[in-house]
Amino acid sequence: MHFLPRTLLIGHLAWLLSFGVAVAETGNVQPTEYTLPVRIVAEPEEAQDAVRDRERSLELQEKDLAQQTSVASSTEEIVSWTMVQVVLTTLSLVGLFYTLYLTRRATKAAENGVRIAMEIGVKQVEGHLSTEGARLWASSEDGTSFAPEFRFKLQNTGQSPIHAGQVQAELLVLEGDDVTVRYPLEAVPYLRNFSILAAGGQDFTCKSSDVSLREHIEGFERQRKRVRVELAVDFRTIFGDVYQLEETYDGYGFCPNVTPEWEGTFAYDLGRVTTTYTLKVKKRHLAAL
Repeated sequence: MHFLPRTLLIGHLAWLLSFGVAVAETGNVQPTEYTLPVRIVAEPEEAQDAVRDRERSLELQEKDLAQQTSVASSTEEIVSWTMVQVVLTTLSLVGLFYTLYLTRRATKAAENGVRIAMEIGVKQVEGHLSTEGARLWASSEDGTSFAPEFRFKLQNTGQSPIHAGQVQAELLVLEGDDVTVRYPLEAVPYLRNFSILAAGGQDFTCKSSDVSLREHIEGFERQRKRVRVELAVDFRTIFGDVYQLEETYDGYGFCPNVTPEWEGTFAYDLGRVTTTYTLKVKKRHLAAL
């Protein structure tokens, strides 16, 4: 009784083992049968949906391409307008610089005009000196010394006073072109730092008591010698400008009888040789106008 179930159990296990081996071998063997192709046919609605999706995709691609093309065209237009703007800005800057250049020239022209007008106004208003009646006298108290006296008149021909005037003079005796003697002539004390009003005049005398022209009279009479006077006048105008008037006089003739009523006095005919008018220091004050 117990032997039969055990036998059936062992037989069943053996069958299972043999079936597993057969299945394993069957799995390792490649099938050699040829199968027919299977075509899956979609439903009509699904086909229409696929067509619509494809058309929608193509439409989106076309729109995307159109947008990209539009963006590229807009970019090109922006670049073109930017170039135009750059050109216009450059032209504007050139025009601005040219305007500044013209403005500067106009300003300089205006400044030059003001300066010229000021110069003209100063020349018309400031004092101006000229000399008149220059004569060299030789007078003697004892009949032997004959000290020279250079007399002249300064005339202010300007429209404003001059002041701080200084006079310097020198007497030269020449034989030919050579200077034989040089005598300084001193102005009398009241001639230092003098002033002359507009359209006014003043007589001046420069002399030396230590000089004798007696020894040169023979040379003067025979015209081997001549006298020369060098005059320098410094003065200041109301504008602060400092001028120097320089004049040179030569005496070519000896005139012993020019003043017969003055016993022991004779004079020389002096001719103006050179005149120099120099602006030494320029200090223009517009307030003086």
